[in-house]
Amino acid sequence: MAKTTPSTTADQAGDEPEVSGPKVMWKLEKNGPVLCEYDPKLLSFLYDGDEIRDPTLSPCGRFSVDPVVAYEFGEITDSLGQTTKFGEVGDGVLTITHDGQILNRLNADRRLVCWILIKDVPFAE
Repeated sequence: MAKTTPSTTADQAGDEPEVSGPKVMWKLEKNGPVLCEYDPKLLSFLYDGDEIRDPTLSPCGRFSVDPVVAYEFGEITDSLGQTTKFGEVGDGVLTITHDGQILNRLNADRRLVCWILIKDVPFAE
């Protein structure tokens, strides 16, 4: 598998970037899920130098791709025929579930951290 790393958008001084935009991502907090702004540190990765936010699209964002082929994701199918595609990213895993409709981030313990509908993933700026 090619090296994938979590994407960062902090400036060169090391300051944390300000995240602004519509609330499209669900993040699990102590009291349950919270709707919040998209965070590329959680839901994107670098692949061959390109920031990938939607693993169902090519790096340029113009073409549909299979993440298993394009980004070397793994794929498993459960006993009910549900297929999950997954890629190791930094200290966690990105998974694509629900017939390719939801992008999830799991932590190192494989616990759900956050998720977003793939149709709501914003393009990189």
